[in-house]
Amino acid sequence: MITLLSIAEEAALCRAAFVGVKVGAMVQHCHHEQLAEPLTQPPEKRIAYILSDKPIEEQALRLHLFRPIHDAAVEAAWVTYDAATKAARATHNAAIDAAWVTRNAAIKAAQVTYNAALEAAHQAAYNAALEAAQVTYNAALEAAQAAYNAALEAAHQAECPDCPWDGRTIFP
Repeated sequence: MITLLSIAEEAALCRAAFVGVKVGAMVQHCHHEQLAEPLTQPPEKRIAYILSDKPIEEQALRLHLFRPIHDAAVEAAWVTYDAATKAARATHNAAIDAAWVTRNAAIKAAQVTYNAALEAAHQAAYNAALEAAQVTYNAALEAAQAAYNAALEAAHQAECPDCPWDGRTIFP
């Protein structure tokens, strides 16, 4: 059973234990669910957080247990672990970067194919609409021309009843 001092005394002892300890050093019990981890912020910041945000009934124990690790074997193990994870992370990131390049190239190729198909579809739809419009226009034009020709022929017959015009010439 751990004998705890007051919160203020435990905070003072915790601060004293961290004198000269830099960010990145291995610490124990920084968080209650992890035995050891590298210090990611100045220890005073964690101490202040414990005092301001953790339940009062937990503060003395947290301050009592939060300490730097001075064991050379643990430090060496951390250095080995950190180097291995950095190498693994670099390999992982390189694979992800390559996958992104492949993905982006595939998307770009698919986009080109899609755009070409879309353009072809638009062009086909435009051509079909243009042809339909042209047929409608030609039919309307022919009907208008026929009506005009009939009116012109009627006017011509009324004004020039004895005309030799045969539809092409006045000289048959």
